[in-house]
Amino acid sequence: MTFVEDLTATARQIMSGCGVTEDLADAVADQLVAWLCRAYGGERVYIPATRRRLADRNTAIRREFNGRNHAELAARYHLSVRTIYRILGD
Repeated sequence: MTFVEDLTATARQIMSGCGVTEDLADAVADQLVAWLCRAYGGERVYIPATRRRLADRNTAIRREFNGRNHAELAARYHLSVRTIYRILGD
């Protein structure tokens, strides 16, 4: 599923859960995606993680660290080895 498909489905699901009719939820989700594509189509968009999510990730990295697996952790978490060292040093 692409980001746009996921966003559309999630918007529909949230609105339906709030009591919005399915037809209105579909229309709003479609408008939201159309706006997003007009405003940011073709661009790279960075969506920062929440502090809680980063804290959980860093805790997992510290737990999984065995003294020699810096590169493995960097690959698993899509980070640089330098960032792994920084997290372990915190």
